[in-house]
Amino acid sequence: MKDINKVIGSIKDMDSDEALEKVAKMVKNGEAGMTASQAISMANKLMPMLDKSQQEKLRKLIKKLKS
Repeated sequence: MKDINKVIGSIKDMDSDEALEKVAKMVKNGEAGMTASQAISMANKLMPMLDKSQQEKLRKLIKKLKS
């Protein structure tokens, strides 16, 4: 939970594109406390619970994590 709070705290004042880029970078660098595959798995589990706008942002994050 500490790692998630660190991620949220570091992106709270950013626009969504900046935040997605930062989160992807943190995951890839190991700063988020999970691997890219773990983050993708979690994102896919959350997807059905989100509205269309949130789903699109999550898809962008997944794409960044896969690249």
